[in-house]
Amino acid sequence: MPRFTFDPTVQISRQASGATSDLKDNLTVTIIGTRQAEGSIKATAIQIGGTTISIGNQPPPANGG
Repeated sequence: MPRFTFDPTVQISRQASGATSDLKDNLTVTIIGTRQAEGSIKATAIQIGGTTISIGNQPPPANGG
């Protein structure tokens, strides 16, 4: 298992349950879902905001997390 270190300025975020009422205009969201027969996408998970993890010299994923 890798060992991680950090300094006092590290940004820490926490994931929490939300409700559809938390979705507002101009928020950055990541939506995971499945395409339906008529072409829409049915969301199975929605993340508000973005989380980026980068280890070493590997760039973060193109979709932000």
